[in-house]
Amino acid sequence: MDAQRMDGEWSVEKVLQVIIINCRSWRGDGLKMFTQLRFTYEQESHPEEFFIPYVWQLVLSRCGFSFNSGAINLFPIDPPVEKQDTDGGVTHKHHNSDLNMHGLLLDP
Repeated sequence: MDAQRMDGEWSVEKVLQVIIINCRSWRGDGLKMFTQLRFTYEQESHPEEFFIPYVWQLVLSRCGFSFNSGAINLFPIDPPVEKQDTDGGVTHKHHNSDLNMHGLLLDP
């Protein structure tokens, strides 16, 4: 294989041909068998920073619905502001009062 690397760039067809040829002659008899492998998942401090955009990317690419991806807000744009209403109570409102939230309920 090292001698073949000196030929320069490889095409996809050439790589596939080398894989097929080597798979036919490869034997796994001498491989060491492992006992049950164990893996540990270590959760990051804010996993939603990865998973929410990733899940939305999957939804947009595979759901068959058309969305304006530029209009999707995963988190509020502005933090909520507490205001005193006329009755003396406290209301929570975003700085951007023009923010419209639209939801879509999907029945599985």
